[in-house]
Amino acid sequence: MSPANKPRLFIHALGSFVDAHAIAILVLIACLTLALNIAIIINQPPTINSGETNHWWPLILNLIHGRGYAMCEPEYFPFCNLSNQLTASREPVPVLIFAVVASLANQPFLAASIIELGLYLAILLITFLLTRALANSRAALIAALLWAVFIPGLELVPQVSGDLLACLFLTLGMFFLMRARKTDRWRDWLSAGIGMGLGILSRSAMIFILPGLVFGLLWEGWATARKQWARFVKRIWTSVVMILIVLAMLLPWLVRNTIVLGSPISGTTLSGYNLYRHNYMLGNDDYLRYIAGEEANQAVQTLIAHLPELRGTENEAQMNNIYMQEALKVIEAHPVRYAQLVIYRFLPLWFDWQVDEAYGARTPHLDYYEMIVMAFLLITALIAVWKTWKLSWPLWVSIIVYCLAYMAVVGQLRYLIGVMPIVISSSAMGCWYLVDRSFKKKTQEST
Repeated sequence: MSPANKPRLFIHALGSFVDAHAIAILVLIACLTLALNIAIIINQPPTINSGETNHWWPLILNLIHGRGYAMCEPEYFPFCNLSNQLTASREPVPVLIFAVVASLANQPFLAASIIELGLYLAILLITFLLTRALANSRAALIAALLWAVFIPGLELVPQVSGDLLACLFLTLGMFFLMRARKTDRWRDWLSAGIGMGLGILSRSAMIFILPGLVFGLLWEGWATARKQWARFVKRIWTSVVMILIVLAMLLPWLVRNTIVLGSPISGTTLSGYNLYRHNYMLGNDDYLRYIAGEEANQAVQTLIAHLPELRGTENEAQMNNIYMQEALKVIEAHPVRYAQLVIYRFLPLWFDWQVDEAYGARTPHLDYYEMIVMAFLLITALIAVWKTWKLSWPLWVSIIVYCLAYMAVVGQLRYLIGVMPIVISSSAMGCWYLVDRSFKKKTQEST
């Protein structure tokens, strides 16, 4: 054998081995994920103060103890009390699931963490399947490995929140959407709609992804089936069906909020609060920054003091409308600064830039490592977009729309978790392109 052929044969043999044993390698990656998560749970036993748990657990307890879908958070809604605590501040699907877990388990925090661990492993599997459908088993294994060691995701396991559920449902919906574009089967379109609907009911900001996907599907159908009108008409119908499925799934939540809060809220009542909190300072020179909780509390108290028409009995929906109106007034008064702030929020949204400093702390060393990882994922995902944009456009359209929706309101890395599996899927395709190109180049040079 000539030396020139050795690299080529080694690369071919390695690729063949990976393709033949992809499932076994995936199981090893899953075992690594399991071990990491168990170590995290042992090292940081879940409690009421773990991450976002304290913002979800009182609502869960009230629900299982027969006090209804109720919770009082005076830092967000100053007039809430025992007689005014019906809430829509948290999405219903995570609350209902963890309420069932809490009612059945003797150690509810540990049981909730086990559920989160199961979700994390399920996301790993779906991310693998999605990436394999778009590329190949080698890129899919890269995606699985990237998710297995993704620190911001691992940090969610010991806490109760809706983020991992939103991750799972969006990734599952995206998997069926990509399959439906190939098979054009109704069951795949229906499954995609159900996944999207459950994702929205777990993280309401995902509702903005749906119009982007529908518009893209219609454009793709028109561009690829101009002379096949029957196929284009079916694409229209499948898009309409997806929208109807999502609306049907949102309808009970919307009706419930209309009845108990007097307002047809399809998302959560925190949208107005967050919009005001993170934009109220546009009139000041120091406006390109993240707003921490203590400053937000002062801003809310100042706002209430300047609104004498308030009765002091406003419920969440009414306060949400007040926050929204006041925030829009500030934004309309400073449109250029708001546009600058929206662009700036890309940094805290992707890298948690200056978020710890807003709370009076220094950025931990681990966060700098996470920034490097996020930069790597972003760059390699952009490479995948460049090379596979016709095939993978639903991924990057979803990421862009989701990011813009949050950048219009707030920027923090934990809000990006919902789309990170599809970011990682794109990144893995970009990684595989670079690796494959490097191997081909070395083979050509040796030849």
